[in-house]
Amino acid sequence: MKLRQWRLCAEMTQQQLANRAKVARASIAHLENGYYPPSPTMAGRICEALGSELGMELQPHEVFEQTREDGRGRMKYQPRRRS
Repeated sequence: MKLRQWRLCAEMTQQQLANRAKVARASIAHLENGYYPPSPTMAGRICEALGSELGMELQPHEVFEQTREDGRGRMKYQPRRRS
């Protein structure tokens, strides 16, 4: 669920959330609009202000591709060029 949805479910304005999380209201707006991800500290403050727990979901990201095996059986990776 996105931050804006969490905030609206908690029936808070951006300013109320910012006050509880001790961050600037503009930071809440920037996070909601996807300008940047929150730092771990900010994420923790926001979760606490919303009364929820901080969790993490890992998803594969196709930035690297397998190139070859080295002599020890491990795979070496090199960045794939973005087009």
